[in-house]
Amino acid sequence: MDNNKDIFEKIKEIVKEQNIEKIVVGLPLTLSGEEGEQARKTKDFVEKLKNYVSIPIEFVDERFTTDMAEEFLKTKKKKYQRDKRKRDSIAAAFILESYIQQHR
Repeated sequence: MDNNKDIFEKIKEIVKEQNIEKIVVGLPLTLSGEEGEQARKTKDFVEKLKNYVSIPIEFVDERFTTDMAEEFLKTKKKKYQRDKRKRDSIAAAFILESYIQQHR
């Protein structure tokens, strides 16, 4: 049994409701650019997700995006500096921006 079934179903629902055409996923490579354990887990997750959605799913190197998000947050109000969800959202925005820059 897939322990991510609820997550996959929710993603499928969002893709349908929002008419999403492509999913971009951050790939956590090692500092040297190699695929480590976390990258393998991410790819495994995406392979399972493909059973639920029929749109393209592309990977983007996400190295340093968390660091970039933390640096960005340092320029903002103190209350956001330790907010992991805010940091992760900003890192996701950097991942998407990277994808857009690469595909112009």
